[in-house]
Amino acid sequence: MEQGRIRLAVGWHERMRRITSVAINNARPDPSSLLVGRSAVDTVLLVPRLFSLCCAAQGVAARLALAAASGRSDSAAETELLDIAREAVGEHLWR
Repeated sequence: MEQGRIRLAVGWHERMRRITSVAINNARPDPSSLLVGRSAVDTVLLVPRLFSLCCAAQGVAARLALAAASGRSDSAAETELLDIAREAVGEHLWR
C-alpha cells in the first residue's frame, strides 16, 4: 500500500442488502512522530498545522492537554471552544 493512503474495504451482503463488515488500512504517517523531542511550546504551535480539518480544535486540545499535564487550567483555551464551534459550523457549511 502506498504511504499516505487510507483504504476502506466494505463487506456487503447482497441478499440482506446491508453492510456486514468494514476494514480500514491506514498507511498515513503517524503525526506524533513529528512531536518527539520538541518542547511543549513548539508542540502546541505545531499540532494545529498537522491537521487540515479541525485545526482549531486540535490546537485547543493540545493546549488543554498540556495544561492538564502541568496540573493547571487554561481558561483562554477553554474560551476558545466557541471558536471550535464556529469552525465546525464552517466545515459543515463548506461540505
